[in-house]
Amino acid sequence: MSSDVVDFSGSYADPNHPNCLREIKVEGTTADVSGTDGDPGCPPDGSGDGWDLVGKVDGDTILVDFSPKGGPANLKGVYESSPIPGIRWPDGNLWSRKDAADSPTPAESDEILIESFANPTHSWHAMNDPVMGGKSYSTVSIENGVATFDGECVDVPFLHAPGFITMETRGGDYPDVSSCENLRLRLRSAEKYSGY
Repeated sequence: MSSDVVDFSGSYADPNHPNCLREIKVEGTTADVSGTDGDPGCPPDGSGDGWDLVGKVDGDTILVDFSPKGGPANLKGVYESSPIPGIRWPDGNLWSRKDAADSPTPAESDEILIESFANPTHSWHAMNDPVMGGKSYSTVSIENGVATFDGECVDVPFLHAPGFITMETRGGDYPDVSSCENLRLRLRSAEKYSGY
C-alpha cells in the first residue's frame, strides 16, 4: 500500500448524473461507495435508484467493483487535489468533492466559504456594457465543479474607453464574513497576463 494515503470519505458530485448522490465511507482500506442514479440526473433532493458498491483504497487510488451495476469489476479512480478536488475515472469523468471546503487544513481552519462551484448555492450570470453602444460580451457556464467566465472587454466607441464585463450573482443568503480580513479566490486564466 502507498504511504501517501488519501481519505476518500465524503460526498461527491457526478456531472454525468446531476443531483444524484455519490458517497464514500472508508474504514481501513475498504471503501463503501453508495449513490443514486436517475435518467440520467436525479431530482434536487438526490433521490433515485439506490446502489451500494465495495472498493479498495491504495494511496491516492480507489478500485471500485461496479459489476453489480453492469460495469467493470475493478474500475480505478485517481484522486486529484487540484484544480478541483475529486476522483478522476478512466473515461475522464471527475467526481468533484462536494465537501472539500468542509475539510480544511489546520492553516485554513478559520476560513469561511462563500461559494463553491462544485456545489453552487447561487445563480451566476454574465453582465455586460449594454449602455452607450457597448460592444463587450461574455458568458458564464458551470460544469464539472468549475465556473468558466469567457468574453472580451471592448472599447466603447462613443467614449473611447473600455466597457465592462462581469460575472455576478444577486440576492440569496451569504455567510457572515465580518470577522475576515482577507478574501481568497481560486482562479485560473486561459491567457498569460501579469497585471493582476
